[in-house]
Amino acid sequence: MARDPKHDILFQPIKIGPKTLRNRFYQVPHCIGAGSDKPGFQAAHRSLKAEGGWAGINTEYCSIHPESDDTHRLSARIWDAGDVRNLRAMTDHIHHFGALAGVELWYGASHAPCMESRATPRGPSQYASEFETLTYCKEMDFDDIATVQQYYADAALRSRDAGFDIIYVYGAHSYLPVQFLSPYYNKRKDKYGGSLENRARFWLETLEKVRRAVGQDCAIATRFAVDTLYGDTGVEVEKDGVKFIGLADPLVDLWDVDVGDIAEWGYEIFCRGEDAGLVWDTILSEGKSMGIIPTCFTTLDYLRVESYLLFYPYDMSQMYPFERDPPGDSLWELGLDFTVSPGKNGFRGADAHARLKGKERFKIFGLLLEGKKPADMGDPVFAGNKKVGVVTCAMVSTLTGKSMAIARLDVPVAVHGTKLEVRGKSLKASATAHTLPFDDVDKKKRTAVG
Repeated sequence: MARDPKHDILFQPIKIGPKTLRNRFYQVPHCIGAGSDKPGFQAAHRSLKAEGGWAGINTEYCSIHPESDDTHRLSARIWDAGDVRNLRAMTDHIHHFGALAGVELWYGASHAPCMESRATPRGPSQYASEFETLTYCKEMDFDDIATVQQYYADAALRSRDAGFDIIYVYGAHSYLPVQFLSPYYNKRKDKYGGSLENRARFWLETLEKVRRAVGQDCAIATRFAVDTLYGDTGVEVEKDGVKFIGLADPLVDLWDVDVGDIAEWGYEIFCRGEDAGLVWDTILSEGKSMGIIPTCFTTLDYLRVESYLLFYPYDMSQMYPFERDPPGDSLWELGLDFTVSPGKNGFRGADAHARLKGKERFKIFGLLLEGKKPADMGDPVFAGNKKVGVVTCAMVSTLTGKSMAIARLDVPVAVHGTKLEVRGKSLKASATAHTLPFDDVDKKKRTAVG
């Protein structure tokens, strides 16, 4: 099938600073549970897209110092030579397939629990995290500011040595740079607080130091929450958001713009800095008739149950382990076999995919529950007196008024119409197995034009 000419631009190279992306397919930083301690996993997973033709592939958030330790979660790290060596496996694999590798340098400030390092992070002011429990930062003096900015520069040098082409100064999701920028966190009265220019100073100086450290060896990117959705107590796109982009644009080769903060996660939009305000206003104005509004991350649960959108690890064996087998689900079990074209072979994992057909240990399936109350994640599902599954995500639909859930069911009962029962701690309800998605299986309904 011939490609629509309107898509040709997606396949054209684009220059970002001293580097060139071979096309416009770009994998933003996102978590996969690999970090720096599982270099083989990190390299194999990230390089799959490079092998498939993507132009830019990034790590997840990557801690620059033990003061930014996210344990109990798993981030990447670029603390020392060992991390450089481990992440080099990722960049080597990505480069082998002709793509660029990016790293997202992260300092969490009040949102870094430091449960392993036991360090106390620093921030623009002293405050407790609204995201973590019993986590706080101490207010920086000028020496602290210089020290943390040097953490970024040193981490940038280690990133360059690990083979990364694109270096992020990560300021979205309420991490340190945007904490300085946002009056919600920044209560300073000195040259790093008060006016926008003062609140932007830390971020701008950090970008300058990172750029100076790596020179023309790497492109510089920054991830920026152009609107933190905190109203005038935070960063608003029409006020500080667009103005900050204007201040920082000479220092940035690639803008990665999103909406929301760590407590109200949003969706990411990639655009040129000077277009960010227009893009945001256009999305809201053109989408108003379709009900598009800024919203919180938990709204995704409604979307994913009704539309059959699985979410790692919450629907997977990493969350609900097998009794005898190690974690790992096949596409056949998850109902995602449609993602591989019939007869396609020769790709990484093809032999295993073909071998596992017909050997499903469970199936992801839908449940319709009687009543108007939702099940809880982890509620067991029974057929008679036998446990046959577990609920992974549930909700009461605001569209249909029905209580519905995604579940991992034993294969014999994963049949449309099978009568079952959910027996949770707070809910016991009859249920019926239901194919997914619950509505519009043939995708005949549309609310957007395009």
